[in-house]
Amino acid sequence: MDQPLEKVCVGGGVWRIKWHPSCWGVDGTRGHCGKMLVAAMHGGCRVVNVPTLVGAPSDENMGDAEILSKFTAHESMAYGADWIWFDQSSCEGAASCSFYDRQAFIWNSSNQ
Repeated sequence: MDQPLEKVCVGGGVWRIKWHPSCWGVDGTRGHCGKMLVAAMHGGCRVVNVPTLVGAPSDENMGDAEILSKFTAHESMAYGADWIWFDQSSCEGAASCSFYDRQAFIWNSSNQ
């Protein structure tokens, strides 16, 4: 592979990527498989949707990656991030932490 399937600017260097937990449903269903949480160091955190990862990539859906929400309250590098997700009917959130200021945040990942 010499070309990426998709790329998106997240405002900083990427330290961690976590796929949305509904991608690995225990009942065999697949939910938000193109959705990921990104800890982007000095860029904060981003929730990114990558439609090319749901189904087969095609020329029509290349370049459609989008930032759904962002969290930029960290005062230093955001290096840890994970989903807070209870079940398919509950709201989702995220937890993230930063390095030099030693802070952890819990935030609504749906509408930042």
